[in-house]
Order: sequence, then C-alpha cells, then structure tokens
Amino acid sequence: MSGPKSLSYSVVETEAQLRQRERRRLDEQRRQLSAERDRLLVRAHAAREAGEGVISEPSVTDPMTLSDSDNSLYAQALEEVRRQLAKATHALDSEVLEGRKSALLSRLTSPLAERDIASQSAAEALAAQRATRAEATTPSSREGREDRAETIARVVGRLDVDAPTEARERIDSAAALTLHEASDAVAERALDSLRLDVQQVNERSRMRRKTAVQVNALRQELADVASPGASMMRRRLDQYEQLGEPLPDSLPGEVQSLRVAAQRDDDRATASRALRSSLTELGYEVGEDFDRLLLERGFADAHQAGWRGYAVRIRSDPSSSSLGFNVVRGAGDSGRQRARDREVEQSWCADFRQLLDRLDARGVPARLTRQTPAGDVPVLVVSDLPSDTERSRLEWTDPDELEARPQ
Repeated sequence: MSGPKSLSYSVVETEAQLRQRERRRLDEQRRQLSAERDRLLVRAHAAREAGEGVISEPSVTDPMTLSDSDNSLYAQALEEVRRQLAKATHALDSEVLEGRKSALLSRLTSPLAERDIASQSAAEALAAQRATRAEATTPSSREGREDRAETIARVVGRLDVDAPTEARERIDSAAALTLHEASDAVAERALDSLRLDVQQVNERSRMRRKTAVQVNALRQELADVASPGASMMRRRLDQYEQLGEPLPDSLPGEVQSLRVAAQRDDDRATASRALRSSLTELGYEVGEDFDRLLLERGFADAHQAGWRGYAVRIRSDPSSSSLGFNVVRGAGDSGRQRARDREVEQSWCADFRQLLDRLDARGVPARLTRQTPAGDVPVLVVSDLPSDTERSRLEWTDPDELEARPQ
C-alpha cells in the first residue's frame, strides 16, 4: 500500500511553441521599430516646415511590410531596419543641428539684428535697447560682437536635437540677450549660464532617450505575457516613457516577476492538460471541469469505475511546479473499510507509475519528491464524496420501484 505522494514537474516546450514565443517577441520589435520610423518621419517633416536647414527624406523600410515564416530571416530583416533607422536618425540630427546653428549665427550677426527691433522678439528687442543705451559708456567693436556671436552659436549649437521647443526658445532668447550685453564681464557670466542651461537640457534629453530604450526593452520582455498584471505594467511603462524620468530600480525585477508568474501559470495549465489526458487513458473519470477546478480551486478528483466512494485527489500548488496526490473517500466505518482502503491505494500505486511515464511522453517530465510509507497516513475522509454505502444506494434502484414509475 502506498500513501500520499508529491511530485515536481517541468514543462518541455516543443519546437513549435518555442517558434511561437520567438515570433511574438519579433512582432513586438516590429511594432516598436514602426513607431520609431513614424516619429522620425514626423520630425523630418516638422524640421522642413520650420526651415531648419536642408532636410533629407529619411530612407527607412516600413517594418510593418516585413513578415517571414522563418524567424531567423524575419529577425535579420528587422535588424536591417534598425540599422537604417540609426543611420537616418544620425543624418537628420546632423542636418537639424547644422541648420539651427547656421540660422542662429545668421540672426546674431545680421545688421538687422541691431536695427530692426520691431521685427524681433520681445526678449531680443529688450536686449537691443539695453545695448543701445550702454553703447554711450561701453562701446563694443563690430569684431568683438561677431566673435561673441560665433561663441554663442557654438554653445547653442550643442543643444540636443531632441530638446523641447520651450527649452530651445528660452535658450535662443538668452543667446540674444548675451550677444547684446554691452559689458564683457556681464556677457561672460551670461555665457556661462547659457552653457549650463544647454548642458542641463541635454542631460534631460539623454535621460529621456535612455528611459525610452529601457522601456522598449521591458516591453519586449512582456511581449508574450497576457496577464492583468502585465497589462497594468504596460500602462506604467507608457507613463514613464512620456515623463522621461529615470525608471525605478525595482521595475526590471517587477517585470521579471510577471514573466515568472505567467510562465508558471502556463506550465500549470500545460501540466493539467497532460494530467487529464494521461488519467483518462488509464481509465479514470476526471469530468469536464477538471482543468478549471485544478487551476482555480487548487484541487480536482479522479475516479475509477470500480471505486465506490473513493477518488484520487490531485492538488496543484499555484506558487510552484508541484502536484500532490492522495486517495480520499467519503465517510464510512464498515468492518472491511481498512481492507478496502488498502485495495484502492494499491490499485492507485500501480497506476501512478504508469502516470509518470505518460506525463513524460507528453512533455511534462516529473520526479517523485515525497512518498509516505504504507500505513503511516490513513486514507483521508472528505465530506464532498459519498461513502461506499451511500454510493451503492445511489447507484442501485429497486426493480419494483422502476415498475411503479410512470412510463
């Protein structure tokens, strides 16, 4: 006789399942590359509309047109799009920065910058007025003004191409004020402040890009996870990307926990299906709700046709890859109850060895982790099973009663 048993299982994914998992990951990459390409095209169009220099049309293959049944070729095609994006982004950045630098230098050194105050911004007009008033006491040579303009253009030219419009406008205004400052000492301090402003804006832009890269990597980690927790995490990632703030140190660990939990749930479902099929082949009745009961309630029963009042109760631990098995029965204290317990447990023990073989054949290899020696634990009595006597009464009908029933 054999008592309760526990086993630990693993799930061996088939080649087809592995290909499907890789395909979902590649599809997520394609979606991200498509979004990056769209943003690049919008940026290029906006730069041309704003007259920010000679802007070329980015040449990048539309990722959404890519598809290949071979994952390896699919991955190669996506990698080529990634290279195209990097090259086109670098070219656009260079064109925009050069255009902005040239435009700024032109504005700063143009004679009209000092004379046509009415056409300038309020900040530039104020700077020009201050310079005009100061010229009577602190004259500035044209050569000195041009040298200062070139220095300012170099500083502002380092401004990150992704700097927000508000930051660019603020820095442009500060540049105009610095240029028209009559005092060289004050202009030098203003130039230091301008450098610091450009540096801080650039750091925030780099942080935004770093955050976007990290967010995209975490999105790929969640590509094949379809749990409520993963959906909530995707919304959080969207918010972090919009804010451009550093990600919490705990976030990658949270994503990994979601992946582990989803994989464990998938493995439990796979093991449940393999268990149901294997038990059915061995002649056990498991019922249509076997999978649902095992996964949601945590246990389900399997019956043999000759086991009146008995069942094998299978327990699934939601926090680990383990299954527990023990024979249970309804209440009863007949004189031969102990002997009947032994008969059922011996029958189950013989089938259990075959069950392990059948699970292994279905890609769910398992190893025995606990087996209680015979007689150490009595058969568990449960209230949700009829006793042997009750089962017999339920399954037997008096022939006279059948004749008395209306036809």
